[in-house]
Amino acid sequence: DNEILTTTQFLRYADISVRRCSTMLAPEGALLTVLNVDNGQSVTCTNTQGIDVPAGVGMVMHTDVYALIGDLVDAPLPVRVSWEDVQVEDDE
Repeated sequence: DNEILTTTQFLRYADISVRRCSTMLAPEGALLTVLNVDNGQSVTCTNTQGIDVPAGVGMVMHTDVYALIGDLVDAPLPVRVSWEDVQVEDDE
């Protein structure tokens, strides 16, 4: 099943052209749905694994994306993260 329970922290990413988040618990490039289990708010973001995730949390999200599901002062947030399988293109 493509779903995990973890916690998330926020981080201001330099490149904000994509709604970014980072976790090693899901595939690189996957579109993640992140649900705040405390308030039911959810958001989607693209998993970019190029950011270090601090010890004690399972993922980080761009600050503006994080703020859509919770207050910064409540960090880290308990979240349910789900995703669809990443499609690999064949070069045939």
